[in-house]
Amino acid sequence: MTQREQMRKRKEAEKKIAAMQKKWKKRDRILLAIEAVTLLLVAVMAISSGAYSKTSYALAETEFKLEFETETETEIETETKTETETETETETETETETEAPEWEYLGEFEITAYCPCYACCGQWSGGPTRSGAMPQEGVTVAADWNVLPKGSLIDLGNGETRIVQDTGGGVVGNHIDIYMSDHQSAVNWGVQYRDVWLYVGE
Repeated sequence: MTQREQMRKRKEAEKKIAAMQKKWKKRDRILLAIEAVTLLLVAVMAISSGAYSKTSYALAETEFKLEFETETETEIETETKTETETETETETETETETEAPEWEYLGEFEITAYCPCYACCGQWSGGPTRSGAMPQEGVTVAADWNVLPKGSLIDLGNGETRIVQDTGGGVVGNHIDIYMSDHQSAVNWGVQYRDVWLYVGE
């Protein structure tokens, strides 16, 4: 065998090893391992015929093992990282969907105010709301229960939440009457128009 043929066979063997490393996948490890053993046996035979030295064979074998182990570890680390990131994103999305309150936009409402005085409440002055609860400033509003049922949690904008606990003779349709503790505050409020949201979460 000429030196040129020996070099050609050596290069072919090295190319096959390189190609095998690129194709190496988890599902094909057993078959590729068999191919690797076969190639190594071919290399042993080549050594015996003088194709290349034992030192070159040992270096090729060591390089092959190192590259294979490195690629395998990289694949495992990449797959593990991808699975972890996917699980984390899924958990985050689930938590966000669970924690986020659900609000339904009801449209623009006329917003007025009232207090517990006789001028505002007549014979019910100083008494409980129609729901039976005592009115509280910052909590109680009167509404048309056909539009906003008793106990509805509403948002008057900018995070101003109130609970529907009362009704009123002039509170009909898209009209909300906010409870205030004193008459002057109710007068100062006047008439405002705001977008209203209803809490529909569980």
